[in-house]
Amino acid sequence: MATKRPGTTPQIQTIEAARERLGLGYGEIAAAIHTQERTLDQWMKGGATPPPIFLDRLNGMAKLLRELERTFADADDARAWLRAPNPSLGQATPRELVAAGEMERVADMLYALNAGIPT
Repeated sequence: MATKRPGTTPQIQTIEAARERLGLGYGEIAAAIHTQERTLDQWMKGGATPPPIFLDRLNGMAKLLRELERTFADADDARAWLRAPNPSLGQATPRELVAAGEMERVADMLYALNAGIPT
């Protein structure tokens, strides 16, 4: 299981924020960015640096976190929204899409909501 290390990079901060704000476990975060939990653990411990493709995926997760903060003043409200079936997503929950690696789709949906664009 991944452990937090003292000197954090923006990527590590994103991983920790996903745990704290989204309530995702390390295994779920690893699945969302299409890697293994032990690889995530190596990044967290500073034993390896994420390759560019994973940096892009972590940036997608950071974008989602920013849009959630813009949309919901309360973290509990954000987590409740993530767990609720959404008609715009074919009754899937946003959290299910995040776990499937579709963070950008969920972030774009939130951006549209904030901009007043129908989804």
